[in-house]
Amino acid sequence: MLGINLKVAGVGDNTVDIYTERGECFPGGNCVNFAVFSRRLGVFASYIGVLGSDQNGQLLTEALRKEKVELSRVQFSPRSNAATLVRHENGDRIFISSDPSTAQSLTITEQDLDFLSDYHLIHTSIYSKLEKYLSRLSSLNCQISYDFSNRFSMADVDRILPWLNYGFFSWSGRHQRDILPFLQQWTEIYPAELLITNGADGSYALENDRLIHVPAQTLEPVDTMGVGDAFLTSYLIARLNGKTIKESLEEGTAFAAANCLKPGSFGYKQIYHGSFSD
Repeated sequence: MLGINLKVAGVGDNTVDIYTERGECFPGGNCVNFAVFSRRLGVFASYIGVLGSDQNGQLLTEALRKEKVELSRVQFSPRSNAATLVRHENGDRIFISSDPSTAQSLTITEQDLDFLSDYHLIHTSIYSKLEKYLSRLSSLNCQISYDFSNRFSMADVDRILPWLNYGFFSWSGRHQRDILPFLQQWTEIYPAELLITNGADGSYALENDRLIHVPAQTLEPVDTMGVGDAFLTSYLIARLNGKTIKESLEEGTAFAAANCLKPGSFGYKQIYHGSFSD
């Protein structure tokens, strides 16, 4: 696709990350982050999802508009927006609770499918709960990317991979020795390109049946929120622009590292005025 004016879409989840110990909140969510980071990488990007009518929904809507993400297919709900309560301990994120119900109420319509028919790539996630639409999305003339996060089972992988071109996995809580067997097992069954991120250890992929490992950059992060989404977005845009798997891993690693040096997934801090009850 080198030289083509790319069009990509994040379809599915969104949230507002509420930092309880600071009384601050930031827009985010895997598919929102993908759309915003794509725009920052110079690519035309749309977001399709459900935004709420409360303060959190307004924060997301305003941030997306400022980032020039295309929003014509967004559905607006009278309900409260999806939100996630987070605290930080020794620089690590601790997710307390979340209510994703509004974001996960998305229904993909025929009009949405028509809208997406000339896009080059659609990205969604395990948090979006859109698996029933993957067969329809894959029938479009575009590539499909999916973030499994670290919450996947082998049954999830077997059920979802047939519809994908790219699959991203967080290896948090799993053994490093299992990375190569996992990649070999699933790439022998399905043609999707599989990527694994493993925190400070870096990222992994197979290229010509050879394991490629790119270590994470050493730095003192300000905030690691959205770092995996920054990585996958940069990786995908690099691949769509004709870069090799190794080159794309390196670009994703650099972009993710830079994103760790500022608060929130992509900024837009707001003082949070609600309660912190879960």
